[in-house]
Amino acid sequence: MSSRGTSEILANMHPFPFITELLKMPTAEDFLELETANQVAAFFGKTYKEISEIFYQTPKKYKYRRFEVSKRSGGTRIIYAPNRKIKEIQQVLARVF
Repeated sequence: MSSRGTSEILANMHPFPFITELLKMPTAEDFLELETANQVAAFFGKTYKEISEIFYQTPKKYKYRRFEVSKRSGGTRIIYAPNRKIKEIQQVLARVF
């Protein structure tokens, strides 16, 4: 990653704190510059060991919860909701991309 990105420079110049925080948020460019598994884990605020446990050591049946929701038109829709840890990672990705 670059030592001082555009977001950081702009964040230091802005007089409104909430804008400063928004500008400090990681960008898609920051993510794409990551080179190691440890850097990717740190991007999500986790260690490599934590990421590994979430995706590789958690049994499949605990990664997503299945439930059904009734449709207005009749029938049901099947929903697969991620567990809390996977959802946190997905939320970071959604903010970045």
